[in-house]
Amino acid sequence: MAVVLLVADQPQQALELVMAQQRLAAAGLMVLDLNGETSHLLEGRDLQGGSLRWEAFVAQEHAAALWPDLEGPLRPWAAMLGVSIDSPTPPWLVPGLEDLQRVLWLADRLAMATADPEVQTVTVLLPPLAQALPLLRLAQRAPELILSLWDPLLTWWSETRQRLSHLELVLRLQLPSADSLRPPTPWLERCRLLAARLNDAPRLDVALALSGDADSWPLQRRRLAALPLSGYPLHRLWIQGQGWTTPLLEGWSPPLLLGDASWADRQDSLLNLLAQPAPSIPLTHWEDQRCRVFAPGVGREDLRVQQQEDALVISALGQRRIIPLPETCRQREPASARVCAPFVEVVFR
Repeated sequence: MAVVLLVADQPQQALELVMAQQRLAAAGLMVLDLNGETSHLLEGRDLQGGSLRWEAFVAQEHAAALWPDLEGPLRPWAAMLGVSIDSPTPPWLVPGLEDLQRVLWLADRLAMATADPEVQTVTVLLPPLAQALPLLRLAQRAPELILSLWDPLLTWWSETRQRLSHLELVLRLQLPSADSLRPPTPWLERCRLLAARLNDAPRLDVALALSGDADSWPLQRRRLAALPLSGYPLHRLWIQGQGWTTPLLEGWSPPLLLGDASWADRQDSLLNLLAQPAPSIPLTHWEDQRCRVFAPGVGREDLRVQQQEDALVISALGQRRIIPLPETCRQREPASARVCAPFVEVVFR
């Protein structure tokens, strides 16, 4: 099953790309609208007899579906504190909870699609880049974060409960056991599947749709660097606006659509954009003591290179990439760094 990540500035751009993708795919296309906004543009549109399956994230509906799994771990705490609990109702008052909920929804839907033999391609519609990057980082590390945060907490609670055991009977406390507070196992398994898919860069197809005229290039080049410097490939690019010319970047010629043509002409161009083979560019390549990092849009004046313990840290244009060092370079230091567009090359001595 192929996984396509589609990051778009505008919901209309995302919809047009999906419609072009549908024309190319004979069947088996599932769209997971993590943003939820593009789904509002579907009213009155023909999805061609069901050949396109579309699901959208709706916070209230998903929270209700999550509640049966959450109620078990939460109820012992509520009983201990003497409070009543009811079903959750987003929007959440605690920052970050909706991002976590979106990741859990995506993990659940991707697991279902993986088990469905009729699904050949899953396209994930993400919010605009500034909102998509934190979601992608969270999804990449969800299992690791859950275990690193939850296990020490459960260990602490198990020790605390043991110390309070002599008071439990006297004060008639209802102290929950640590095992009863563990996150549901299916959540962790689905998050692991999602992380494995997102960390498998060679098997992803990533399309970025931006909007802005050519005079917005200082902003656009920061956006071009954002995905690769966050550990994601960038295969296809559409910038909708006026004044653009090719080549966009020296040394990099991905499937590309520039400009703002009429709707009919744009549909043919989008078909061509999606039909072209995606270039296979490794995000990181080591050769002897030289590291080559894919970083389109990065200039020498943007670049900062450091070595921290056993990792190479590349910072540029508001992003940071942490790359584990191979054994041969761990006792060495970066001697030079240069931009050889669209790559950054670091040599160790």
